[in-house]
Amino acid sequence: MKVFFTALSIVGLVLIGGLISCEGPEGPGGPAGPTGPVGAAGPAGPAGADGIAGTTNCAMCHVGQNIAEKIFQYEKSTHYLGGQYVRGESARCAPCHSSQGFLEVLEFGGTETDEGIVGPLPPNCYTCHKIHQTYTSADWENTKTEAIPFWVTGETIDLGVGNQCVGCHQSRLVSPPLNVPWDPMPPPLDSDTMIYVTTTRYGPHHGSQGLMFTGHGAAERSDVDFPTSSHFTLLQATGRACVQCHMAEYDARNNLGGHQFAVANEEGDLNTAGCIDCHTAEEAEMMVAETQAEVRAMLYELGGKLMEQGLLVDTTGSMAWRTIQDTFPSAHVGALYNALFVYEDMTLGVHNARYARKVLEESMKVLNE
Repeated sequence: MKVFFTALSIVGLVLIGGLISCEGPEGPGGPAGPTGPVGAAGPAGPAGADGIAGTTNCAMCHVGQNIAEKIFQYEKSTHYLGGQYVRGESARCAPCHSSQGFLEVLEFGGTETDEGIVGPLPPNCYTCHKIHQTYTSADWENTKTEAIPFWVTGETIDLGVGNQCVGCHQSRLVSPPLNVPWDPMPPPLDSDTMIYVTTTRYGPHHGSQGLMFTGHGAAERSDVDFPTSSHFTLLQATGRACVQCHMAEYDARNNLGGHQFAVANEEGDLNTAGCIDCHTAEEAEMMVAETQAEVRAMLYELGGKLMEQGLLVDTTGSMAWRTIQDTFPSAHVGALYNALFVYEDMTLGVHNARYARKVLEESMKVLNE
């Protein structure tokens, strides 16, 4: 009997051990319970260091009369007084004729805005500077710093702080395509075909300064070298380009330079402050006068020839030219473009005297052939 119970006990232990060793896998967890109540707030930490006073950053820019000085100069500029900013209501014109359009294209790219601007504004502090983005002196940085693509030539050039200016001050054809292989460039002076000028406003529009300064973008001959002046090579190297002369030390007596941007006024006064790194004031004045007299004479001669051959009409007896809608030899249309290219630069050769002279000289040759 004792043996029997002993054996039975052993069997029971074996069965229990077997049940324990054969336990199945763990089942899935149940749903999370409700969030418990919020615990009591802990003790407050030690006080941090005092922050900068709220007006400290403002003082970086708003100290003294620094901003008032810039605004005073700017309100005498053509950017403020002219510029046809109402044209910003057109999507095609907005990038250069309105502050909002300029900044939109700067951010998203392209050459026009998605839509016309409602309530366009002329260029202002916010157009050119990163005003109130960091509330430090970094807000004076230019909004446009990257190298500039020229719309007509497709080339990209870096003029340093001048990129801000040349973003708009560059050639832009206003005519519909002429259905020739060179668009949007003008026909070369050695081309040989007939083309129809589709508009009375053919030409580079009102901003050929950037291309003139860099010495390209006009109608050229493939077998002729078109030189450029040292203004471009020297000022590109400094990274100042346009700013060197147009934002030279402000001349309060003649209202030139600084944020007024002009180098000369209608009375013939010249701000030589940007020239004296390379010339004396007297040399600069003499060189400007001689260059403009020479280029003006060449330009009037070319304009007269274009009128004589029926490509151009003078609507006022001055140089407010309009083109003729008709069919002409393509090389003659190239010469027409060049006359408008030099005229619209508005410096009569000062930006790039060597290039301006060569452009006019070669254009005259074409019309005399």
